[in-house]
Amino acid sequence: MKKKPSYNHTRGDSPLTPCAKCVPPRKKSRVMVVELAKMPIPTDPAGTIAALESMRLSPGWQIVERDLDENIAYLTRAVLEKADPLTGNEIDDAEADRLRYRLKLTQAVRDTPLRIIGKLSVTDEEDDRDDPYETADDVRKARS
Repeated sequence: MKKKPSYNHTRGDSPLTPCAKCVPPRKKSRVMVVELAKMPIPTDPAGTIAALESMRLSPGWQIVERDLDENIAYLTRAVLEKADPLTGNEIDDAEADRLRYRLKLTQAVRDTPLRIIGKLSVTDEEDDRDDPYETADDVRKARS
């Protein structure tokens, strides 16, 4: 009579780790890849603003924004103190300038959706106004 394998046998390095011969074989799992349809990119300003507002409110963008805010706080502290906040090592002026540049870029990335929304929110009336004076009183005030 053949003995059934015992799964109690362990390796020498740990009493809790079973021997490779004694571990029952695992079932192979299948991974399913599904292609999602790409959403059309809006071409009109109202659609673009709505898409950017939707993106800004999404959990994914909020995670990115939180990470960017942490980087901004780190870079700001490093530039102001001229020392690495993690290690305390002093940084020279050239490195401070590089960090200042990275700070500006990081802030620009964080503010990109709002900047685009601001550009698209300008009404046609504000763009087409050639006359800088709105009323006769404004003209009188400017002349005096």
